Amino acid sequence: KVLSAPIKQSEYDWFKQYVMPSSIWMQKTKDDRFMYEELMTVVKKQSLDIVQTMDSVFNHLQTHPKWQQLMAIEHRTVVDRQDHKQVGLLKDDGIQRIADEKDDELRLFVDSDLAITDLATTAQAIDHEFQTYIESVMGHYGTFRTGPLKKVERCLSKLENDYADCAYPKSAKLLDLVRCSVTFNTLEQLLLGYDALMADFDRSQNYIKLARVKNGFLDKTYDGGYRDVKVNVIFQSAINPQIKMICEVQLVLSQYLLEKKRIHKLYNIAREEMYFQMVVKSDDKLQLKEALNAGKQVVLSYDKKFMYKCAMESDMHLLAMESRDMCAVVDIKQKKEIFTAPKNRSASKHTVHWLRIKEQKYLAVQLKQNEITMFKVVTERSGGTLNFLPFK
Repeated sequence: KVLSAPIKQSEYDWFKQYVMPSSIWMQKTKDDRFMYEELMTVVKKQSLDIVQTMDSVFNHLQTHPKWQQLMAIEHRTVVDRQDHKQVGLLKDDGIQRIADEKDDELRLFVDSDLAITDLATTAQAIDHEFQTYIESVMGHYGTFRTGPLKKVERCLSKLENDYADCAYPKSAKLLDLVRCSVTFNTLEQLLLGYDALMADFDRSQNYIKLARVKNGFLDKTYDGGYRDVKVNVIFQSAINPQIKMICEVQLVLSQYLLEKKRIHKLYNIAREEMYFQMVVKSDDKLQLKEALNAGKQVVLSYDKKFMYKCAMESDMHLLAMESRDMCAVVDIKQKKEIFTAPKNRSASKHTVHWLRIKEQKYLAVQLKQNEITMFKVVTERSGGTLNFLPFK
């Protein structure tokens, strides 16, 4: 019911937060199938229906008088890496000095950790200015929407799957950490918006340049259903001119937008299939490595003997730890305690949770009896320091 059209955001959020993490998916059905297999069957069926709907939209568009103008938008690539000399990212010595290292594990660590952290820091610094600029250029032609910064887990997934054979650092191929979209009701409006963006490159030589164009309508054999025109740009900050980054503008027809939102939710669930398969596999190839021993590697401000619960926030590399007298947060990359809140011993145990509400992260924990306290996690734009602000 939750995954059937129309998918309600509140029900989907509830399903993702409380049902998906459950161990019920590892249970067997009466047909000797795992529950997660039944879930994936539903997801694939719903996804196929949406793809067929989007294919119908594509077929109808081919009868439009402006179709040939859309087909005239060709794929173009000027710059397709964040470490290109026109962009200049990922040039730190800590990243570049191991380019010739034969130690694949070290290169993988630097690529998936230091390099992505570098990109994420730049993305946070430039995001607001980029969104404001593109809205000023494109807002007259369609409906502008800011996009959330790409999550670390999705960056890692693209490194492992899409860019596995690319040159080091592979993370330089991540061109959509900062992104936005403009939705158009008609094909005429989309073409006008595209022309306006191209014209702006000539007027704004210092701040925005073309990096790449990908016209998803050119491939008639594409089996994914959804199509748009993606324009990647090299955006330079006017506030801090030393900061540049390749960002992405998606030009979307409104006929595709609703279906895109539906299928995106289904894809988020479908991505978990490999995880389920690895958990239930019977051989011994799956091995877990210790990432952090907080008791030995972190200086904690409370008694480690009375630890009740831990909760991991993988996007931000944060570990929340609840003890008898304290709730603390540890940065597992820095191996450092960055936040503490005293806890009354009369309060319930096993209460610490990470929450995400409309892309905003919160920490929730019971610090006093019969009272849940929430902290809003805010990153300072200058310096990237994390603050935990009491939220009411």
